[in-house]
Amino acid sequence: MSLGETIKTHVILSNTSQQPVIGVKMMIEVQGPNGRYRLGELSNRQVSSSGMDVDREDEEGEPELAVDGEVGLDVDSEMKDVGLNILIISVAWETAEGRKTFQRFLKFNVRSYQLD
Repeated sequence: MSLGETIKTHVILSNTSQQPVIGVKMMIEVQGPNGRYRLGELSNRQVSSSGMDVDREDEEGEPELAVDGEVGLDVDSEMKDVGLNILIISVAWETAEGRKTFQRFLKFNVRSYQLD
């Protein structure tokens, strides 16, 4: 990838458990040599039309992500830092057992422009 190119990504989160979940949050960031930048964020209050079961709510009124339900997040951003960059995807949700989280990391290099 070269400096100034646009990174485009589509991340889908699927509920593969045997129970609905609530409080779903997903965030995508990129960390480069000059800092960490948020590219996109999603919470279940923002996506009720694409996977959240708005007919069923928990006792606090939050929509549930149904079993086999999905939510997605699209981001695109111009690459501004030369060198090693890391795409960071963070997810959190609530179940009957409590709060659950995970992160995934994708490392990639960004080159400066090369003129021929």
